[in-house]
Amino acid sequence: MNVFDAFQIPYSAIQRDHEDLIAEAADKGAGTLIRVARPVARVGGEELADQPAHPGAGPRQRNWETSGIEDLLADAGMSTMEFVLRFTLSHPGLSTTIVGTANPAHLATNIATAEKGPLDAGLYEEAKKRLPH
Repeated sequence: MNVFDAFQIPYSAIQRDHEDLIAEAADKGAGTLIRVARPVARVGGEELADQPAHPGAGPRQRNWETSGIEDLLADAGMSTMEFVLRFTLSHPGLSTTIVGTANPAHLATNIATAEKGPLDAGLYEEAKKRLPH
């Protein structure tokens, strides 16, 4: 890891495969550009982008549906879209994030959501328990 200054790594609430790699890169002083993973286009029945979900979204969608995360979000008064973006922003190894958008309305919503900052630490940890790694 001493060769690179920064890494672009996919990560989201439903694609946590590289969670440890993000932490390791940050611990070694590398920047982490977290790309909100493509399968996040549709979770919990809520459309998050104008494009269809990645073909790999099937198992992730089932994991989302069986996790009980919707109850957690209802208790927090949070939409799926807000949760997904703020979950990504909550990773302590994050330097910056890349979030695609289909139109100016999505961009405005993403900016307003990002301004709220990371999730409450307790909510972030509970969500990680409910959503498979």
